[in-house]
Amino acid sequence: SKPILFGPNVFNFAEISTDLLEQNGAIQVSNADDLFKSITVLLTDTKTAKTLGNNANQYFQSKQGAVNKLIEQVRLSLH
Repeated sequence: SKPILFGPNVFNFAEISTDLLEQNGAIQVSNADDLFKSITVLLTDTKTAKTLGNNANQYFQSKQGAVNKLIEQVRLSLH
């Protein structure tokens, strides 16, 4: 699992980015300097990088099958 970094413009995945930040699964950077600093930390602190990657992986695994669950809920509500 790899750590996730993203910039300030998250309008098309706002909920996911918020969730990842709350679960310590990503780092949001504001500019090139922040990006450089964050990458430097992740390259030198492998424990932090691994933790971020594992947390992100757990988040996405918890979301697997969400579409199928939603379809099943809709199907059940129609009967």
